[in-house]
Amino acid sequence: MTDARGSTSPSGAVVVGVDGSEQSLRAAHWAAAEAYRRGLPLSVLTAYSMPPSPPPPWTAATP
Repeated sequence: MTDARGSTSPSGAVVVGVDGSEQSLRAAHWAAAEAYRRGLPLSVLTAYSMPPSPPPPWTAATP
């Protein structure tokens, strides 16, 4: 799909990433309005890293 500026969106959706910051929330609002204006679906993405877990006690290193 090509928009009026010649940009292409392979999925035909507006995609925005959010991390909870004020800037990302503003971006999400803009993306929602843009998706509505274009008549496209909106995909909101977020990601996180899980902290490493300690090993279970039965796998303790041997001296």
